[in-house]
Amino acid sequence: MRTRRRPSGAVVIAALVLAVATLGQGPPADAQTFPDAHICELSANPPVNSRPGVISVTAVVQCFTDRDSRPRTPGQFESISITIRLFRADLGVPVGDPKELTSGPSTGLTGSLTFPDPRSTAPQLCESGRFFAEVTGSVVFKSGEPRMVRFKNPDGSEILRTGAAFVTCETTSPPFTFPSGPTANGDDMLPGEVLTPDALIRSADGRFRLHYQNDTNLVLYRDHPATVPLWAAGLHPGGLGVTIMQRDGNLVVYNAQGRPVWASGTDGNPGSWLWVQNDGNLVIYRPDGAPIWASNTVQPSDLSTPASSAATASGSVRNSATSNT
Repeated sequence: MRTRRRPSGAVVIAALVLAVATLGQGPPADAQTFPDAHICELSANPPVNSRPGVISVTAVVQCFTDRDSRPRTPGQFESISITIRLFRADLGVPVGDPKELTSGPSTGLTGSLTFPDPRSTAPQLCESGRFFAEVTGSVVFKSGEPRMVRFKNPDGSEILRTGAAFVTCETTSPPFTFPSGPTANGDDMLPGEVLTPDALIRSADGRFRLHYQNDTNLVLYRDHPATVPLWAAGLHPGGLGVTIMQRDGNLVVYNAQGRPVWASGTDGNPGSWLWVQNDGNLVIYRPDGAPIWASNTVQPSDLSTPASSAATASGSVRNSATSNT
């Protein structure tokens, strides 16, 4: 807890903490009260679908001058503040921006967080899953008011976490238009060519293939004398999209939302192209013939000899995704 001092008289800022709401999309959780002459009751609902594709969380603070009298007398406080944050329950990561609200002299405050935030100019993506909200707050008393006891949850925390609820969301990003271009074929990808899901290109001798798989992975295989993976871009969230040899020289894998999830990091080399070589190496060449990226998976000339470490080799691969198109 922190205490703020003002020039005339001490004013204590007490953290408001909320009780954990029950699971599901039910009514707001019962307010938690505290044994003090001054009291604030707090409640918050688990995240709900307020309308298709939109999550809402509402927190309510009501403050009174006493604990037991009925009817209660509303307390007039200098200000009340709350901050609401939304989290993905399965990942434990924040979603969107927090909502911060502060009242002037007031007896209470109601605040709602809506995600996606309609005021935000940044692309936001909301996927179906379990979400919970965390709420923190503070009350500043007028000068001369009796101080307020510092409140805490039974576990000692000063943050309320609502019960997690399953909500169904939709993307608010503009529909992604996948890069258009001819489908790559043969043993190379020329500038602008793409690999759609389950498409592949194969070395001229037929022993190696680069395959954009239906599990979102881009994988280089040796198919003779046995099928062995030599290099992979890795599995990525967001669904199947497209792999493109961009005209800026960057080889990029996009997911279904149009987000780059892997890239060779070779942008700035317009006109470069990708080649599945007969030696098992996957190489990007500049127009002047200089190699600028490779999988470093050259295979022994005697392919009956297994490549001991080639299956996991990634060599000089740079996994820095880019947004260039």
